[in-house]
Amino acid sequence: MPASKEHNRCNFCSENFDRDAQTELQCVFVDLEKAYDRVPREELWYCMRKSGLAEKYVRVVQDMYERSGTVVKCAVSQTEGFKVEVGLLKGLAQSPFLFAMVLDQLSEEVRQESPWTMMFADDIVICIESR
Repeated sequence: MPASKEHNRCNFCSENFDRDAQTELQCVFVDLEKAYDRVPREELWYCMRKSGLAEKYVRVVQDMYERSGTVVKCAVSQTEGFKVEVGLLKGLAQSPFLFAMVLDQLSEEVRQESPWTMMFADDIVICIESR
């Protein structure tokens, strides 16, 4: 039976941990499944500003998000348009950059508390040593 994704992660952490330090390693594995859909807009604006983006660019992106809406298509018709208040816009060329900006800010804040943090795509491993 092939090893699970979680098993492989645990092996990686234990293999790269200094066993001579006489400490215990504690890890938290976070999978940001569907993370694009869950980014709070206020957090996005905060991260854009914190990253040093000029205010005029923050306002341009805010305006794009304020003017956007969506519909749900069914087999025979579609719903009335409505606003989505959370998440990044799909299909927008800037969305991957905006998502990376949010993740960068998140990882920076996590690293202040836990210096040994690994990130890949939508997976994060946060490890701390306890004595």
